[in-house]
Amino acid sequence: MVKLKKTFLQRIKIAAVVSVILSIIPLILFIFNLHRYMHLFIIAGVYACISTALYVQGIGTGRNNFGPQFFVALGGFTAGLSNLYLYLSPAFTLLTALSSGLIFGLATSLLTIFVGGLYYSLVTIIIPYVFLQLTYIYSGIFGGEEGIKGISPIVSTGRVIIDLTIYAYIIITFLLVYLFVMDRVLKSKYGLAFRAINENERVAMELGVNVNKYKVIIHIVTSAMMSLMGWFIAHYYKTFAGVEYLPLYILLKFYLTIALSGGLYGIIPASFLVIFIEDFLRNIFGQLNYFIFPLVMLILFLVLPTGLLGIISKQKVSEHLPIRFRRTD
Repeated sequence: MVKLKKTFLQRIKIAAVVSVILSIIPLILFIFNLHRYMHLFIIAGVYACISTALYVQGIGTGRNNFGPQFFVALGGFTAGLSNLYLYLSPAFTLLTALSSGLIFGLATSLLTIFVGGLYYSLVTIIIPYVFLQLTYIYSGIFGGEEGIKGISPIVSTGRVIIDLTIYAYIIITFLLVYLFVMDRVLKSKYGLAFRAINENERVAMELGVNVNKYKVIIHIVTSAMMSLMGWFIAHYYKTFAGVEYLPLYILLKFYLTIALSGGLYGIIPASFLVIFIEDFLRNIFGQLNYFIFPLVMLILFLVLPTGLLGIISKQKVSEHLPIRFRRTD
């Protein structure tokens, strides 16, 4: 009991520190009127939210989803189209984006039951590609390469830095909710079931875990979490294009973040590291960034084999998502 209470207090302290740090950064950027860095902070927050959902989904289903950008695009298009054609405000488009994520999350959750290993990864790669082709074929709806434009912003005060600051605190709210709820889940009895599924589904079944139920539930929930980030992106940029969020290279950033994290709480600094390094290299090397950025990431993997949290813990975090393929499940 004492040990559990101590662990709980430690998590509360970590949560408080993370919350304070994230809350202070936008304030500093606002004071110094740093528009560009505020924008990068927001984008890093979005990637952290998506990576958090993908991380937990990988543990809960025991599978590598190579198509999370499908749900990001689904949420973005649902929010944008319902705003433009149904005249719904951002508050109501949030509900439509969430609903689309839940519905398609339920539909695709069946894949976690009937498809496994490399086949699952291949199927999830194909789904965003098919969606991307549909955005070209039905360009009258999805806008083709240009995407849909004129989406209402969540907030518009007339001052860019104030708008950016509000967006920053909105994404911080999402990130803290995602992080702390998922941390609580992973530390609960459900988290133990997820890890059992991740390690060996057959053994988990023998231990009495309802594997299919857990896989379906966590897939639906995390898919909806990703869709909400599509909602945020659509209203933040006031435009949404499939060509920007459905290609495979978007997936690379999510898994770079997860691989460099070393654990759930490492996702936040890892996402900021990935986004800021990419921006820094792009400004210096231009088009060469597409070659140099992966090279720098490779070097980071070699330097940080246990991720950013490994710097603190000095050992591999047990809950770290294993990026691997299984022949059977």
